[in-house]
Amino acid sequence: MQGPAQRLCLHCASLVVDAPADPNALLSSTSQLFCKPACETKYYLKASSGAIRRALGKLEKGVCCMCGVDCRTLVAQLHSIRHGSKAWRERRLALITQCFPKLVQRNYKAYLDRLVAQAVEGNAWHADHIVPVYQGGGLCELENLRTLCVACHADVTKIQTQERAAEKRRVTAGMRDIRTFLTPSQPSQPSPPPPPQGQQQQQQQ
Repeated sequence: MQGPAQRLCLHCASLVVDAPADPNALLSSTSQLFCKPACETKYYLKASSGAIRRALGKLEKGVCCMCGVDCRTLVAQLHSIRHGSKAWRERRLALITQCFPKLVQRNYKAYLDRLVAQAVEGNAWHADHIVPVYQGGGLCELENLRTLCVACHADVTKIQTQERAAEKRRVTAGMRDIRTFLTPSQPSQPSPPPPPQGQQQQQQQ
């Protein structure tokens, strides 16, 4: 016999105490969707890229974990060079060249142009998955995230793309082409009939 309906936590599926079990009931707040505040925080971190960036920015202050460039401070300094002021592009480029020399290299021109034109943290650093998304690190918490400047993040993404392509080639090499299962096999040639008995005796002589 089925028991009474219960509302379960959206994050960990534990029982939510003092919450209406009826799925059509009006809730007093979103907290009634979770068994404890920690589950609510973790759920929204996984569900919202904006929440992930805010939490990671608060934890690591926009400093790249690979090259150590302070992206948050750089963006603040770029903001001091007002968009549209005299020689603002050249002045912003000179500041980036001084504080973030890696970004001035040819391979990162698109990222450089975006940061010069629009000095926001989203154009300076990204939240990177330590365990890549394609390896199961997509729905993660802060423990699997790190701050990478846009240049280092581009490097990591390039390496992961090469690794995925190599893995795909290995898998493909180990698989038979599906067309081999669809091509009819060639019938075997029948063995020639044995010669008559008299002819066999003549050959033996």
